[in-house]
Amino acid sequence: MRRPVAMGLAGGILLTLWAGAAWGRSDETNRMESHVLVLVSPLGFQASNLAVSPLLKGNITPVESTGGEGNWKVGYVLQGGHWVVGLERGNSFFRITSPLTSDKASLSALNVGAFARYYMGNSFYLNLMMNERTHTGDSTFSYTNTGTGVLVSSQGHFKAQAQSVSVGFGNQWIMDNGLILDMEWVVLSKAVGKRALSSIQTTGTYNGVTTPLTAADLATLEGYSATLTQTINHFAAQGGLFIFSAGWAF
Repeated sequence: MRRPVAMGLAGGILLTLWAGAAWGRSDETNRMESHVLVLVSPLGFQASNLAVSPLLKGNITPVESTGGEGNWKVGYVLQGGHWVVGLERGNSFFRITSPLTSDKASLSALNVGAFARYYMGNSFYLNLMMNERTHTGDSTFSYTNTGTGVLVSSQGHFKAQAQSVSVGFGNQWIMDNGLILDMEWVVLSKAVGKRALSSIQTTGTYNGVTTPLTAADLATLEGYSATLTQTINHFAAQGGLFIFSAGWAF
């Protein structure tokens, strides 16, 4: 059932977007008569959207969404209507499954950035963005020691920061009543900076019994924590596809 629902929703969005191009005055005219554009992106294959998208929850990603405000953009229309510059911000709270140990990690994600859009025609635009995405969280890391057969686990904390520069293109339709429908088709991103910090508590459990970790077990769990943090950073710096936004022009 999930695939037909997803395809139906995607088809409905696309139909709405294309139909919007034929309504009322041109998008360029409506944009030129606006001063501020406010948009929120609830759906899209992008790091800042995946965590809060109920459509993607548990389907194609390891993310189990628990909430967030989406990703908001506020843009200022420059004179002539060909340029829009602005800021974006979004946060989310979610859980993700470790690719190494199947343990659950609880994360808080924050995305902040700036963008500049150049509109080449009626609705088509090119987009340049700079973003910093920060993920902080806690997780229980565990593994079975192959030498002893004992299940070893401990609590860990991590912080991942990724700075990226992105370019993309899309279409934006502005209705006569101010309603905005926006689809950014492709975003290509390049990480320009990454920072990964992780730590493991020196006290853990051996088959459920709390005791200080041995140096070897501590090193193994620290490796798992570092790998998870780096994986999150890699994910956070990626571009995106089909990023749908809706909002209002003022």
